[in-house]
Amino acid sequence: MKENSKKYITNLIKWTIVIAIIVGVYLWKQDEINDSFEEMQDYPLYVSLLLFLVSILYFVIEGWIISLMTMDEDKSLSLWDGIKCALYAAFYKFLTFGSLSGFAEIYYLSKHGIDIGKATGITLVQYAYQKLGITFLGIVGFITLYIAGYQTIRQYALFGVIGVLIALFIVMFIIALSISRRLTGFLVQILNHILRDDGMFRRIPALISKREEYIDQIHKFNEAGVSISKRKDLYIKVILLMILKMSIWFSIAPIIICSRYEGVSAVLTLLLMAVSHMLGSVMVAPAGVGTQEFVISLLFKPMYGVAAVSLAILYRFYTMIFPFIIGAIVFLRNGDKEKKDIQA
Repeated sequence: MKENSKKYITNLIKWTIVIAIIVGVYLWKQDEINDSFEEMQDYPLYVSLLLFLVSILYFVIEGWIISLMTMDEDKSLSLWDGIKCALYAAFYKFLTFGSLSGFAEIYYLSKHGIDIGKATGITLVQYAYQKLGITFLGIVGFITLYIAGYQTIRQYALFGVIGVLIALFIVMFIIALSISRRLTGFLVQILNHILRDDGMFRRIPALISKREEYIDQIHKFNEAGVSISKRKDLYIKVILLMILKMSIWFSIAPIIICSRYEGVSAVLTLLLMAVSHMLGSVMVAPAGVGTQEFVISLLFKPMYGVAAVSLAILYRFYTMIFPFIIGAIVFLRNGDKEKKDIQA
């Protein structure tokens, strides 16, 4: 009961902060935002259709990845169940600004026959490979755009290099942790040391009480990562699908920008979006809300003006709000199914 109250309060605080930021930004940039909404009304119908298909395709591929990663289990998920699992997690991602999306996926997998320990490992490894896909595309994009002479990339080159190094360090550490038992053991030793009862965090009993939970999750993450890495075909396929999945997300940028500007390279615009996402991902904010919009505005606005604002708004809608709406249907249907199972 106390745990649920804490989660409720945490999510309430997140929503309050995010709403305050949104209101503040609107009051600050009211004219630009209003102009962007007027511009969006002039977009051809095919733009909306393509963005709708992009969002759907993203979750088809994510569902495929989830299905592939459960293939060795006693009861693997079908592609359709994988898609529903991805949308179920997307529902919670918006509702809790990312804090419970992983738990939602674990819960869904466990309710469909996957051992909860293995479900935890699969979810954590999936997150690690997604970070790998984002970082790979972001680094390729940064190097390519710098060579191509993109004004904003060169203008913020130092900021970009720092972001690249941070993103690269994070993803290398996560991937190494997923496949190295030695690194896992070392990290567990560190946690046991710093979270011991008489350690530096002794005045934070809530943190110390979660020591075993953290260690257990690290071991499950490593077990799932090692298991998948041993199957080279699955390992390569999942990584390539993650890169494809994120490329589909980033294609929102060329769809919008190329519909307004002639002669713009769709590939370079996609890579610019990849750089924006990578840099926004290493900045701290609930589910990246605010940071993504800030970096998109920083890198796109000097070249594309009000279209950059439209891009930031539509990117957030089709990557978070639209999936939440579809995910709500999955959530409600899943709840109805559980009620019928209990009554049976």
